[in-house]
Amino acid sequence: MIESSNKGVRRVLLEGDIVPKTFRSVTKCTNCLWDISASGMVNVPYVVSSTYSDTEKWLIDDALQEFETMTCMKFVNRSTEADYLYLDSLKGCYSYVARTGGKQIVSLDKAGCMTTGIIQHEILHALGFYHEHTRSDRADYVTITEENILPGHLNNFIKQDTNNLDLAYDYSSIMHFHKYTFTNTPGKATIVPKPDPKVPIGQKLGMGSLDVVKINKAYNCNLCRKKLTNHSGTFSADSNNLVKGDNSCLWLIEIPDYKIYLEIELSVASGCHKIARAFDGGNKQEPDLLANSCGGEPIPPLISSGNLMLLELVSLRPPVEGLSFSASYHTGIRPLRHKRDPPAVCVVPTCVVVNIPPLNSGEALPEKISLNFPIFDMERSTSCSHDYVNVTDGSTTDGALLGTYCGTVSKTVTVESLTNVLILHFHSGEQVNNIGFKASWRFG
Repeated sequence: MIESSNKGVRRVLLEGDIVPKTFRSVTKCTNCLWDISASGMVNVPYVVSSTYSDTEKWLIDDALQEFETMTCMKFVNRSTEADYLYLDSLKGCYSYVARTGGKQIVSLDKAGCMTTGIIQHEILHALGFYHEHTRSDRADYVTITEENILPGHLNNFIKQDTNNLDLAYDYSSIMHFHKYTFTNTPGKATIVPKPDPKVPIGQKLGMGSLDVVKINKAYNCNLCRKKLTNHSGTFSADSNNLVKGDNSCLWLIEIPDYKIYLEIELSVASGCHKIARAFDGGNKQEPDLLANSCGGEPIPPLISSGNLMLLELVSLRPPVEGLSFSASYHTGIRPLRHKRDPPAVCVVPTCVVVNIPPLNSGEALPEKISLNFPIFDMERSTSCSHDYVNVTDGSTTDGALLGTYCGTVSKTVTVESLTNVLILHFHSGEQVNNIGFKASWRFG
């Protein structure tokens, strides 16, 4: 996708998307990384260009949120800092590598760079990382087939003198090229994995497990964080994990195309020494799947609504003997959409979502529900006959029509129900793919 977006870019780019101000291994240049504060956090000042729409700004913020959730990186709005990132919609997707000083451009073209994977890829360059296939020991893991590379593009495969942080080569890194990148003949690979040439390389969803580890190690982040991308697995924590950093462990599970089923075992010796929480998405701002469980009683299986789930374990007191925590997960049915994708992408022509919020035992039903669309950017048509959203009142789709929406809405739209149930019905003609929409609801 980056290769396609950068066709026609006139400025010289190394490795396809790196501005060649400093041609060196940044991970060996300690003063080229962003400063680590006394608290251990790494504050990166940044500015997002006003040329982006609210929806595009939301996509950028969503991509940056994972850095803040899983590492000690914190992106702060620039005030008077001399060195800062400036995210702008120029022609193509590209970045400098590491901190270069002053106003540092990261180009994220609105026409082709507005995905989580591309945004995170370019930000990783700005944090100090080259492409995985250019690391110093790459000859042990891949073969570069020069005869298959487009004329004039061999410089995109130059090996660097890198500090590999004593970490394994990562075929599934968001920083790894696809095997056919810059090929001169369709079907002929420019990068061939060793020893098994069939091993998948490169992906565009978002940061991989080792990408998170790489950031935390390069920036000395003393945190208990792990990203899980396999279709099933188990994990656990003990008191030794929870004395690190902020006394919490976070596990982010991200499985392309599938919902996540999670089972937790949390034992306590006495009182509430550890709290487990789970979120239906990739950060703590997402809805709770599990709210402040102290263990002691069985925790029912948790099921995500999309392909992301975040689990947190917090130590409230000093470590106590006899405490244990373990969890296992596996994939289930395909969700209607990725949590990370533009907010409403269907894999079938129509999607129906019934908003019946869960209530506590004995709690009275609300009199009405308010539905908000803070982001709305869909296919434009005068009659809303292609991509559109219908909002109807009541528990059946033939209830009173409260509104039909399509195109681009520049201001927040609020829809109020007549009863205590709403149905949101999204229809897609599957011909034009705009950003989509984001919706939220509240009682009253």
